[in-house]
Amino acid sequence: MSRRDDIIGAYRRRLALAPMPLPPDIMPPSPTQPPSFHESPEDRAAPAGAIGDHIWQVQAERLLVERRPWLRLSEQDVLLPDGRVIEGFLVAEAPSYVIIFAVTAEGHIVTIEEYKHGPRRVAVHLPAGFLEADEDPLLAAQRELREETGYEASRWQPLGVFCEDGNRGLGWGHYYLALDAHHATTADPGDLSEIRTVLLTPSALRQAVYDGRVAVADIVACIMLGLDALAR
Repeated sequence: MSRRDDIIGAYRRRLALAPMPLPPDIMPPSPTQPPSFHESPEDRAAPAGAIGDHIWQVQAERLLVERRPWLRLSEQDVLLPDGRVIEGFLVAEAPSYVIIFAVTAEGHIVTIEEYKHGPRRVAVHLPAGFLEADEDPLLAAQRELREETGYEASRWQPLGVFCEDGNRGLGWGHYYLALDAHHATTADPGDLSEIRTVLLTPSALRQAVYDGRVAVADIVACIMLGLDALAR
């Protein structure tokens, strides 16, 4: 076996061992009960056998970085179902957030253009933002849509709740479809960069994804879920 095959094999084994951190009750968070950013390691540990024998058991956790409310980084010693112990597995936590796929009565999607420091460029984005402490996700979605774009919507539907990073955790994203969106007030995003609201047709937004003008993965996911919901 070549050195290249050894490297590829090791990489695939690492992928096969990648965990997906779950909230304490082992179920995806409900729209009204997002997982807490401030849970203790004992609270986050999953009960044995909750999903077959696949849950990794956290034996110890050491805090590395605490930058509330934005990031908590720790390393865990975890017991695998086959008895192996992985030491120093990195886990990152961040606040839960909302993303809104808002559609006007004319069928246009409310998008924004703004600089994002992750991809280091201006990108097509959807209205989105972190939940405040103990905030209901739906109320947070309505607030973020209004603050970032000045739009409000009369009908709301959840599109799903998803873990940001299947390996390290981070936050949980609450995706929403907002129908009959209309401009109601002056936008007041309060962000670090300028935001420009842009109305796009579904086909134009889909093309923006394929052209690479949407730079953030969870925004792409919400866009595709929203487009699929519109097509049903």
